[in-house]
Amino acid sequence: MHYLSDLDYDNVRDFFITHHDRILYRTDMGMSSETLTSGDRFQNQWFSDWIFLATGDMMESDLIVKEVKGLKLPKNVIDDNYFNNAIVRYPKIGFEGS
Repeated sequence: MHYLSDLDYDNVRDFFITHHDRILYRTDMGMSSETLTSGDRFQNQWFSDWIFLATGDMMESDLIVKEVKGLKLPKNVIDDNYFNNAIVRYPKIGFEGS
């Protein structure tokens, strides 16, 4: 996301907004015994991604060599990406309040 948004910020932001009902948040972090025992790495990645998607803050990325601007997506887009779309597609997840 960081690399593409650096190339064409408006297009990447518009893509997330236009297709908010089709996108599920995920990471490409692999699963291993090391990552399964350490929640810190997952939490840090989740939080970094959230900052990038939810704010317009400048942030560093280990994927490119310069700072990138967060997408500052609307709250409903963030909610859909991180939660609502998962409930729709996987209703047996069974979160309370859904």
